Amino acid sequence: MVVLLVAEAHSSELADTVVAALEDHAHVVRTSTPDVGEALTDELLQSLSMIVVTADDDLEPAHRTCRALRVASSAPLALVTASPREVDEVMALAEGCDDYVHLPGSPQVLRARMLALLARGRGSGERVVDFGCLRIDPQLRTATVRGQVVALTRHEFDLAAMLVSNQRRVVSRHELLDTVWGGRQSHEHVLDVHMSRMRSKILAAGGPRLGDPVPGVGYRVGHPTCAPGESRPPGAA
Repeated sequence: MVVLLVAEAHSSELADTVVAALEDHAHVVRTSTPDVGEALTDELLQSLSMIVVTADDDLEPAHRTCRALRVASSAPLALVTASPREVDEVMALAEGCDDYVHLPGSPQVLRARMLALLARGRGSGERVVDFGCLRIDPQLRTATVRGQVVALTRHEFDLAAMLVSNQRRVVSRHELLDTVWGGRQSHEHVLDVHMSRMRSKILAAGGPRLGDPVPGVGYRVGHPTCAPGESRPPGAA
């Protein structure tokens, strides 16, 4: 497995800690922010299992880097930083990061969280699942309505995939948080925001209503009824 490690200025010690946590588990390609463009070759992008950005207490440059990396790759993305501020964590998650780790902290916890993201980056081998006119392809990471791609963010896609893959039951908030965001309770509000955005995008594309809330429990998949439209197989022009 290949991990891209992007070290912002003054974060070399944090980067060293990440390298130590991933030792014996992944090949780490280490670079700095000014050189990240040259490091992101097509070959590297196709082989990436995870991206880690390290930053000191000044996170403005790191947020820019994370936004650019999220556009370039769908690999799991983590921000490891010296900032304990909640506003920085919320901003990082909203911009597409899959995890936010504040150091110093437990090396064992850091290793566990890095390995959990690595496992997500391997690819789950899940099958294509249909819900009404909506098709979810976990391998291609695409959501299509009557063959037309719906532009979902990483977290929105993961939420849609969780619901469509569990059509016969209510998916608890805890399970959604654990699978999509690593189970951290600070993401409760972020979960609701992403669910609402995902639902709106699929409805706007003529798809089914996805993600009906079950108060005090979680979300159910919804109803497979789609807006009237021409029925086409996924991928058709």
